[in-house]
Amino acid sequence: MFFSYFIFLFTNFVPNPETRYFFGTVYLWILAANTVLNLVFIALIVYQMAKQAILKRKEKKENKKIQQEKKTQTEEEKKEETVSPNTLVVKDANPLAMIEEEESKGNEENDSSFLSKNPSEKSERSSGRAKP
Repeated sequence: MFFSYFIFLFTNFVPNPETRYFFGTVYLWILAANTVLNLVFIALIVYQMAKQAILKRKEKKENKKIQQEKKTQTEEEKKEETVSPNTLVVKDANPLAMIEEEESKGNEENDSSFLSKNPSEKSERSSGRAKP
């Protein structure tokens, strides 16, 4: 509403041209100050948004790094739990079940001794001939 009054001051409502010129100068200074003030607010808002985006990105990187560390830690724990590539150590296992498992493995090893990948070795073992 204040600026609407200035518009009237540029007409013949004010008879002296020097006074109109003065009000015009005041109008331009107020308009420039208003524009600068609005640009400052816009710059502050953009700065805050950029700062939040940067912090969010850093937080995301840190979370990703933490997840990667947890993943490597779990992989290391899995490696520590394995005694050999084929055997996995079971924690809090029943000792009787472990003994039975060891006995069954021993029986499988004895049973698999006569099974061979090479058929000629199998036939030699079954016939009783030894390899030279």
